[in-house]
Amino acid sequence: LLMARCSSEETVQIVLKCFQKCIQACGALQLRETRDALLGSLCQYALPPRVRQDLRDSSATVTLAPLDAVYEPLPCTTLSAKNVQALKALFNIAHCMGGLLDISWNLVLQTFEQLDRIIASSKTTTSSKPELSSATGSSPDATSNELSILASALTNLFSASSRLDDKAIGHFLTALSTQCFASLAYEATSKEKLA
Repeated sequence: LLMARCSSEETVQIVLKCFQKCIQACGALQLRETRDALLGSLCQYALPPRVRQDLRDSSATVTLAPLDAVYEPLPCTTLSAKNVQALKALFNIAHCMGGLLDISWNLVLQTFEQLDRIIASSKTTTSSKPELSSATGSSPDATSNELSILASALTNLFSASSRLDDKAIGHFLTALSTQCFASLAYEATSKEKLA
């Protein structure tokens, strides 16, 4: 509720730092349900409303397989400045506190998968309509520069996973394989529907 009502960038940043500290404390104290609730809330703020609804529907709790709706084609979707700030906080949690996430990696990777789809759809939209890209910092939507920074952070997440301890890398790989299998299952069933 606080994130939804925040309007200034500074206030949003303070709230996101509090989210990170609380998630870190819950992870260290092994308060899994509280950590997952905070992470779920952060993941929802990291995505635009339509994608947020799909993610909420598929992962009200940490699940092992998202619903097919998560993989439906995205409409022209843009990230707000608040979405970008929340994504940066989520990347910070994944990079710095990955050892505390345990099974919550699934929720984090679902969010990052949606981000990857948004970045991919924005590339096709931007290439067909170059005027959609904004060069000014005053735009309420994410610029192509911000999207490229997020894409780089996404790539760096996988190279930084080598610094995770054995237990954390196990959780990370389990969540990653779950996301891969869910994507492959969706592709297989969608091709069967077309045939």
